[in-house]
Amino acid sequence: MRKKTIFCIVKFYLPGSNAGGPIRSISNLVNNLNDQFDFSILTLARDAKEKRNYPSIKINKWNNLYNSKIFYIDYKINFYFAILKSIIKKRDSILYLNSFFSINFTLIPLLISIIFGTNKNIIIATRGELSSGALGIKKIKKRLYILFFNILTNFKTIRYQATSNQEKNEIFKEINAKKELIYIAPNYLSNKKIISKSYSRLESNNLRLIYLSRITPKKNLLFALEILRKIKYNVDFDIYGIIDDSSYWLKCKNLMENMPSNINISYKGSLKHELVEETFRLYDLFFFPTLGENFGHVIPESLSQGTAVLTSDRVPWKRIERFDCIWLYNLEDRSKFIKKLNSFAKMGNSQFESIRRNCISCSEKIYDQKKLNNKYKNLFNF
Repeated sequence: MRKKTIFCIVKFYLPGSNAGGPIRSISNLVNNLNDQFDFSILTLARDAKEKRNYPSIKINKWNNLYNSKIFYIDYKINFYFAILKSIIKKRDSILYLNSFFSINFTLIPLLISIIFGTNKNIIIATRGELSSGALGIKKIKKRLYILFFNILTNFKTIRYQATSNQEKNEIFKEINAKKELIYIAPNYLSNKKIISKSYSRLESNNLRLIYLSRITPKKNLLFALEILRKIKYNVDFDIYGIIDDSSYWLKCKNLMENMPSNINISYKGSLKHELVEETFRLYDLFFFPTLGENFGHVIPESLSQGTAVLTSDRVPWKRIERFDCIWLYNLEDRSKFIKKLNSFAKMGNSQFESIRRNCISCSEKIYDQKKLNNKYKNLFNF
């Protein structure tokens, strides 16, 4: 029996890593389901925040890479014609769009499908872009976009992918879509083999904290810095991530330069995905007070290496709080963040190692591939 083709459009993809979660979401999906579906992917020929194209790829042609066929496009080389050409070629496939607020990679493909009558079956993964935290950034532009989108999609029946009940409700609130057209299919985790078996903690007199995410207002690094000003113990705070918003980073840098002497902060730059797990293993706690995530790949990645997580209550991981290795607090209650960080700073190695065991135990239990496979088969079943 011939496999269905999933034609995935995503702004950035492998071998890139700077764009974070969406790349991992798609690559994990392809790696888990390529035996059941054929995946074709349209993406830019370069990584986020990079000017040069990837070496050794063919532009505006199909490349057989990463268990899929990938069509790399360049803004400077017949960009819109290349999108049109690839969509018409894949006119009978399931069109899988991996952003909501993207003119070039969502809106234009939708317009092409409407005008040329291609791709009867369309899925949009909103990737957390309709959360209240995300909508609060550039609010007027996003409201106008949603208004136009709702008018446009009156002409097309579209399915939506949510990764949690929370995201399903956010989509239903903002988009003219019936609830039965919003499917819940959480993202695949990275390979289970990465789960650490080491519970030991590196000796240190300081609390070692890590922030690993893009540097944008949505990820809320500034909040983390403001909280750290209130911590009375010695802390080493290392920041990893590509700078997506230079004006926001300037605000962060200004605060970093005026921290108390007990808080030592280092910006480590962006981190290749293959180094993420071994880097998390070096730290006591992942501090990630995000304004909203539809999944947050970095959270299970951190836990898989025995590194506990302190985050906001705007992530879909409340169900694992019972493992005592992740804490989800309301951003309006700063005292809880301060109290938790101070308590961590006072811990001895035996307490840290107990929490590391909780993290690894949690990681082993939240991985249910068979159940997830069925959710995606349902999503792609037209």
